[in-house]
Amino acid sequence: RVADQLHRKNKGLLFINSTLAEKGLPSVSLDEALELEKAQALVKTKYSRFSELTRDEKAKVARFLTARGFDSSTIGKVLQNEEEF
Repeated sequence: RVADQLHRKNKGLLFINSTLAEKGLPSVSLDEALELEKAQALVKTKYSRFSELTRDEKAKVARFLTARGFDSSTIGKVLQNEEEF
């Protein structure tokens, strides 16, 4: 139930598993499609003109997603697939 709440808040898998470990609960497995979907939704919400961002602004996006608990492969996919925005 805790993991579902954090998924609904668009938290990344690293954040979710860290929170679960602190509470003594078992970790959840990786669902790459769900992680990518959550990360893209966050970026679309926060950065409406993602394709027009500069390199420094994209680094800011990467830091934002890292802080939300997303892994580097998911962040890389979001930054590479900018034409979908």
